[in-house]
Amino acid sequence: MPAARQLAEPRPWPESVDAEPWLGTLGRAARALVREVAMASVDAWLRLLLLAALPWLAPSCGVAANPGATATAPSRLVEFTRTGGFAGVDDHLIVYTDRQAALRQKSGQSQFEVDRETYDRLRLQLEQAGFADLEEDYRAKPGAADLFTYAVTYGGRTVRAQDTAVPAPLQPVIGTLHEIVQAHSNRE
Repeated sequence: MPAARQLAEPRPWPESVDAEPWLGTLGRAARALVREVAMASVDAWLRLLLLAALPWLAPSCGVAANPGATATAPSRLVEFTRTGGFAGVDDHLIVYTDRQAALRQKSGQSQFEVDRETYDRLRLQLEQAGFADLEEDYRAKPGAADLFTYAVTYGGRTVRAQDTAVPAPLQPVIGTLHEIVQAHSNRE
């Protein structure tokens, strides 16, 4: 019985024009032209589709419907970090002027909205703290251990303080910021 003849598998279209020397100059030119026409027609269709969809996409992208209007991102009201302590805490909170907030901790991140009452209280406390009159750094007396270190940035100025050295005007601010962190904490 004669041995079965194996059929050769069809060759796939070469990925690289120069990979096949048998293609020749005319073949390479024709293939390049076909690719260019195909890409141009796809590009033209995509542009047309984008232009047609623009009125529906613009509001969801934050683009103002009125060309003269400008959309502005909310600015930071306050930034707060609390590090240290026996457990090695590392909390980072940002509260924005639109009451949105972002909290980053070792256990994860979260975003939320600060309730109106807490936000208004925090804003008032920040205004009354007199940041311009505060020193940049308040350190605890030597020998203190397992203290938290706080950093509060407001109005472009950062004030750092350790647990036992927090100045009186900053205490209510840190208390409210700690309350926000606790309410939205990722810790178990």
